[in-house]
Amino acid sequence: MITCQAGFHGGLPQNFSLYLYDDNSSRQVLQKTLSEPVFLLSGLKSNTRYKASISSVNAKGKSEDVLLEISTHREPDHIELEVKPGKS
Repeated sequence: MITCQAGFHGGLPQNFSLYLYDDNSSRQVLQKTLSEPVFLLSGLKSNTRYKASISSVNAKGKSEDVLLEISTHREPDHIELEVKPGKS
């Protein structure tokens, strides 16, 4: 999840946009535009680096982009679960 603090909007409604790019290929993998600056990212590949560009826009124009580097963790090779019967 990426959460931003909105700046002064000049009294106008604003939207927030996030563009996510694969760092290796520079290919855009996600684009979201929301009315609140809270972005929940799901479905990303494990062990991958991304670059994000976030901005706000209203009727007067667009803010400067905020750039982020994001890395996902490697998935475990093996997960072992021990299941024990519970009491009824």
